[in-house]
This record gives sequence, C-alpha cells and structure tokens, in this order.
Amino acid sequence: PGTICCNQTICEGQVPALITSSLAPSGGSGTLHYMWMQYISIGGAPPQWVAVPGAMGPTYQPGPLFETTRFMRCVRRDGCTDWVETNYVEITVLPAGSPGCTSFILDFTVNQHGSSSVQVEWTTLPEATEYLYTVQHSTNLQQWTNVGSQLGKQDQLNANTYSFMHERPANGINYYRIKRATASGQIAFSDHVEISVAFGANENVKITPNPVVSKVKIMNMMEFDKDVTIEISTTKGDVLHTVTLEKGKLQEVELDMVNLPSGVYMARIRFADGTVKTLKLTKV
Repeated sequence: PGTICCNQTICEGQVPALITSSLAPSGGSGTLHYMWMQYISIGGAPPQWVAVPGAMGPTYQPGPLFETTRFMRCVRRDGCTDWVETNYVEITVLPAGSPGCTSFILDFTVNQHGSSSVQVEWTTLPEATEYLYTVQHSTNLQQWTNVGSQLGKQDQLNANTYSFMHERPANGINYYRIKRATASGQIAFSDHVEISVAFGANENVKITPNPVVSKVKIMNMMEFDKDVTIEISTTKGDVLHTVTLEKGKLQEVELDMVNLPSGVYMARIRFADGTVKTLKLTKV
C-alpha cells in the first residue's frame, strides 16, 4: 500500500496540511483505487475506522478539525476485492487558547447588576461545530465552581454573543472564566476576568424573582454569624411564610406562592443585631 506522511499539530478549527504519499503503492498490475479512512467515534460509541466520503485519491486534504484524529489510506488494484492499509498519521488538535493558539473569545466582560448580582457576557468567534459553554466562578483562582451553562448558537458566519446572570457572587473579589466543550470532550478555557463586588450586611439576603409568578427563592449571599429570619406577610401583617437562614451556612430556600392572590406582599428580613429590612414582593 505504500506509506503516507506526516503527523501534525494544529490549533482547534484549523485546516491541517495535505496528507501526502511518502511511498507509492507497488506490486500487481491494473489501475490503483484509493479509499481514505478516519478514526472517529460516532454517537458516543468506541472509535472505529470509517471511510471518508469522496476521498479516493493518493493524497487527502482534511477540512477544519476540532479534535485529535487519525487518517489512513487503503489501496487495491482493479479486480481485487481486498484493501491493503498504509500506516496512519495522527493530527493533534490543541484546544483554543493553548500556547500558540488564539482564544475562542472575542470579548468577555463582567459587571455588577443591582446590589448583589454579576452580569457575565461573552462573545465568541464564529462556531463551526456545536459547543457547550459553562460559566465558572472562583474567589481564589484555585477552586472553580460551575454556576451556569448554555448551548452554543453555532452561527458559522458571525460572532456569537452570550449572557448569564450570577445571582450569588461573593462579597469582595470574584473571578470568572468560560469553559468550552465539544460533544467529544475537547475542553478549552478563556482567560479569567475579575470584579470586586461590595454590598452591606443588610444586602446579603436576596429574594428573587420579583415580581413572582409561582415560586420565590430566598438566599443568603454570605455566611452569617447568627441566624437571620425572613417573614413573608400580607400588607395587613398576616404572616404567610417564615424562613430561617442558619448561621454559618449558605442556603437557598424556595417558597411556593402559586396559590396566593395577585397583589403586593411584604418581606421582612430580621438580622441578629435588630436591623429589619422590608421589601415589597409583587405576586402576578
């Protein structure tokens, strides 16, 4: 069958160099026929050699690649039923953002939204394949937590823009980065960005959404030294729900308000030092 050449290393989404014939096929007589094979996984099954449609010449030019893959050439003469196989070449694909490779991010910003949320926005290059984007958060650049995910828009011609609201940043310095994954598990990361979030002790309890349709979430943005109590009541003072956020814990409590009549309700947050913060909660 001869041999083919050569192994390559490229960046994600690039077109590799032409795979050439380093040694021509020999033996027998008659017209030579070629078939190129690619070692890929289909539908999560174990990888296997699959014929590349239309690739029937002595050399082969792959298109853009998004994961490391192998190619092999098969050869036979007219009148023969069996193919003989060459060596394979491996094209190593480095994730976007690797040394020597450009990032997949065109723009990446974080901004404080309201008193206790962070709006994360990012724009990517055109997307030639399907990606899953995950927003990751850290307070020390060592431990990263997934706080939200979005499927890529897969616009192959234009930039793709995304937005995510982080409802529970830390009080102080926060770091964010974007993790991008392909269906096959190729992972790339953006550079990180940072933001300083500052809110007072009486802003460390968040009640969302407001207005509320069916369920409302009550969460604390930091660990308290003592318990904090939240009462949901009518404007006449009738208490409907009481929630206690325990000291030393980050909690998220969900209350069902679907059966309550539409109107205005009061949320009273009682802190251990005697401070009371009152919010209007609208049920629609």
